Amino acid sequence: DVAFPSRRLAVFVDGDLWHGGRRAPAIWLQKIARNRSRDEVVTRDLRSRGWKVLRFREHDVLGSLEACVEAVVRAANW
Repeated sequence: DVAFPSRRLAVFVDGDLWHGGRRAPAIWLQKIARNRSRDEVVTRDLRSRGWKVLRFREHDVLGSLEACVEAVVRAANW
């Protein structure tokens, strides 16, 4: 995760397992639900403060890093 304060841009990379992107053992389901809930709260809070928020899934970054970087560049208006 990284923040660009001068651009009011926050970028998160959410791991597939810990943020619900792939099947997890039942023992972890509550933890994953809390993570996802926290993600929503953090995203809402940052947006309410005027920040842009990008969230990528682990598999998106691994599968198409270039597309993710391009999205960050566009969001930052570089």
